[in-house]
Amino acid sequence: MKLSQKLLVTLLLFSSTIYSQVDTTFYQHKWEEMKHNGSDYRTITNAANLFYNDSNKQTKEYNYHHYRRWENFWRNRVYSTIEETSQNKFGLFHHQAGAVSGLNNHHCNSNHEDSDWESWGFNTHPLSNGSIHSYAGMGVMYTAEADPTNLQILYAGSPLGGLWKTTNQGNSWSNITDQLNVPGMSISDIAIDPNDSQHLLVATGARWSFDPPGVGVLETFDGGSSWSETGITNIPSNSGSNALVDKVYFHPTNTNRFFAFVKNELLETTDAGVTWNNSILTLGANEFFNRLEFHPTNPNTFYVATKSNKIYRTTNGGTSFTDITGNFSTATNINFINIDVSASQPNNLYVIIRFSNGSKVFKSTNSGTSSTPMSTGFLNYYGFNQGGSKKYFEVSEINDNVIIAGGINLFRSTNGGISFSSSGNGVWHPD
Repeated sequence: MKLSQKLLVTLLLFSSTIYSQVDTTFYQHKWEEMKHNGSDYRTITNAANLFYNDSNKQTKEYNYHHYRRWENFWRNRVYSTIEETSQNKFGLFHHQAGAVSGLNNHHCNSNHEDSDWESWGFNTHPLSNGSIHSYAGMGVMYTAEADPTNLQILYAGSPLGGLWKTTNQGNSWSNITDQLNVPGMSISDIAIDPNDSQHLLVATGARWSFDPPGVGVLETFDGGSSWSETGITNIPSNSGSNALVDKVYFHPTNTNRFFAFVKNELLETTDAGVTWNNSILTLGANEFFNRLEFHPTNPNTFYVATKSNKIYRTTNGGTSFTDITGNFSTATNINFINIDVSASQPNNLYVIIRFSNGSKVFKSTNSGTSSTPMSTGFLNYYGFNQGGSKKYFEVSEINDNVIIAGGINLFRSTNGGISFSSSGNGVWHPD
């Protein structure tokens, strides 16, 4: 056999071997499955390089950009000890070694000239090796809460960068969870004690694209100067996976009583967080909660919306719950549900439902027993059927005709949800 023929056969065999190693279903978020099954970063990225080596697969259909964001997120958050590398383990997720990025003064887009919103900071892009990172501008703030006794103070939580605090309306910010030595701590929710604004609960481990690290529910009694664990602790396992805490709530009149969404359970503590052994509402294995709202004048009544498109109501403080979803819609094409209440109309429950063909606001004036659709048609309140991590729906506490809904853009209604107008600049994501 000629040398050229031998070379051709060798190349064909090599190509065949490489092709046989390609996981043809990798695009179905197999990188997450591999991570949770214990694969290291190098193994996963090698599998990705084999799959996406075909340029025809570098498309939205094959989730190419989803994967690249995942890869970019974890690149500087994995680590291997010398012993682990000797065992051919390269880039283990449970180390969660976050890298501190530098900052420069490249500012984000300014507000639209017709907008009455103003920036409260975080106007910088991260640097990577001295230049603006390839994903500059993709920073995310997942939750924010204002101190009800001092509106100069605001807390903001990031799914990737911890909890931040400003005491001067955003002129400067400081990270108040870096002291906990959990790089890139994920903040999913913030709750402020209605009787003591220095007392905060923080839920960690946001249900976000990459399952960033969380450590359960944390508590501070001094506005974030020091922290302690509660009965929900959650150190991630060696695979990097963790049980995420989506939301945390104070009871409005009994602040020894907290509530938390953990996996598919609504957990309750009645001893100020020492024990959380009571699930008062449990969903199916792959279902999750979205929001809890108390009746403004009767805390024995509260409502719970789920990400599996259900609404539950209790009138006895959580002893039992009733599914009231059908009082708002019996449609089978529901994609998303959110709820809110307003102190200006305590018996009113407001529900926004995103159907496959658009969204609509419903209003109940009898605590969810029946409802009325506020518009005759469907509108795209969340923008391009946004399926992101957060979708905002807020009803004014002083005028229930004023409603804010946010997805890719921000929308405002002044007539109780009958119609909405754009209130954002079309650049930043309110979600």
